Amino acid sequence: MSRAAWRTIARVIGALTVLAGAVQAFAPGFIAALIGAGSEPGTLQFAATVGMFMVLFGGMLLQAANEGPEARALVGWCAVQKLGASLAVTIGVVHGALGWFALMVAFQDFVSCFLLIGYFGKLGSGGGSEHARGY
Repeated sequence: MSRAAWRTIARVIGALTVLAGAVQAFAPGFIAALIGAGSEPGTLQFAATVGMFMVLFGGMLLQAANEGPEARALVGWCAVQKLGASLAVTIGVVHGALGWFALMVAFQDFVSCFLLIGYFGKLGSGGGSEHARGY
């Protein structure tokens, strides 16, 4: 797959992360109900805070995808964040803090992690036939 295709995948992941994070930050009750997290004030505040960090990491990924190989480290950190989110949500389900629907969120983050690892590798390989800032 070309570097441009990997970049597009990273942009989609970044945009979806920003969108989901913004919804979670501004409507934490909706997301908490969806994943079975409860509606206590502390739970809702925690969900909103996580949403804010999702916006930040998604925005960072969008910027990294636009910058190309110079931002390879940022793509790596976003992959780590996706893996961490996947593990944290899975642990939340196992411990009964989140409902089983949350496993779909964990799976999406897990897949995103490996897609970002693919893009990370492509950025370091010098592969692709892109030209002048068309990473």
